[in-house]
Amino acid sequence: MHPWTGTSVRLRALEPSDWPVLRRIAEDAEYAEQGGVVPPRPATVFQRRTSPEFTAREDDEFTLAIVATHDEEILGTVSTRLAQPWNGTFGASIALDAERRGKGHATEAAALLLRYMFSERRYQKCNVEVLPFNRASLRLCERLGFIEEGRRRRSHFGRGRQHDIVLLGITAEEYLEQWQTSE
Repeated sequence: MHPWTGTSVRLRALEPSDWPVLRRIAEDAEYAEQGGVVPPRPATVFQRRTSPEFTAREDDEFTLAIVATHDEEILGTVSTRLAQPWNGTFGASIALDAERRGKGHATEAAALLLRYMFSERRYQKCNVEVLPFNRASLRLCERLGFIEEGRRRRSHFGRGRQHDIVLLGITAEEYLEQWQTSE
């Protein structure tokens, strides 16, 4: 099996034509609530995020499109962030179009990304931060094998008040134990 392809999703580079989906995700009320309300942005902001100059980076911080294997329609994005090769740690995030949530696409896309970062890039740990009211993301992390490591108190403002941030992590060994397939 190709390293970027699962059963129902495939990860690929963002293309300039993907910008409308990025905009739709950013303007979705439920998604925007997770990261804080931001003012509406012009199309050029999203077009710039899909330009080759922005996406063709050579480091371990990147964003990939999640596409359905059956019709190649873009479903969302998966990203790495805060990559520290000297420590062997990185962060990850995922954003799906509202119509595509709850169908297992995020789990499969995240598993593909983690497999790449742990098996090919030799990272040792992935750290993520989730708001406690984002139950879907907490369930996703649980399915993937992340372990809650603590909370950063009152570190996010949203819904009109301060919230804690749940800190979760998964090591390469924990991931491989749960997700390793015979190849």
